[in-house]
Amino acid sequence: MRRYIDFAFLWDFLFAITIGAILFFCKPFLKEIFTLPKIENVYSFGISLITVSATLIGFLLTIITVIVTFKNGFDDKSEKKTQKEKEPIGVPIETVFEKKITKETKFYGTEIHKSVVDVFVNSTYEIGIILSVLLIIQFNIISFSVFTISLISTCLFIMILLSIIRSLFIFSLFLKVHLHDKSIDKFKK
Repeated sequence: MRRYIDFAFLWDFLFAITIGAILFFCKPFLKEIFTLPKIENVYSFGISLITVSATLIGFLLTIITVIVTFKNGFDDKSEKKTQKEKEPIGVPIETVFEKKITKETKFYGTEIHKSVVDVFVNSTYEIGIILSVLLIIQFNIISFSVFTISLISTCLFIMILLSIIRSLFIFSLFLKVHLHDKSIDKFKK
């Protein structure tokens, strides 16, 4: 799972290309079962994917902003706390053994928050690239056949779906840590 998350764009691309290649080579068999969609339907599907992609980019950027804002708020709070906990001569009031480590310290004090933000940033890049390809297809910058446009749109849809699933999985882990006091030790590298 860790390898997938670290190189998600590559794995998503390879999976989508594999599905696309299978569909391409099975084209003669698929013609017997399915009919090609009309070009209007293909373009309508592309417009829907563009709308979903743009909305997802906004959603992912919002999540990134919230996580970074939480970290900045936590950093400010922890700086004030450390200043208050010292006696006038600079000796801490509590020893290391008496301090309770909060879930925020466990999350933001390690590199886990950076990994979580990286997943969302990489998903944003991935969906941005998908959006660019969809716009190129939509504006007929490069001319393709109806089958090719259908095939590319299907592969891009698969990549969007994988990106959504990955982002929601990581976001659910983030919420479990922050809302339910779950241990984050099993999510470390």
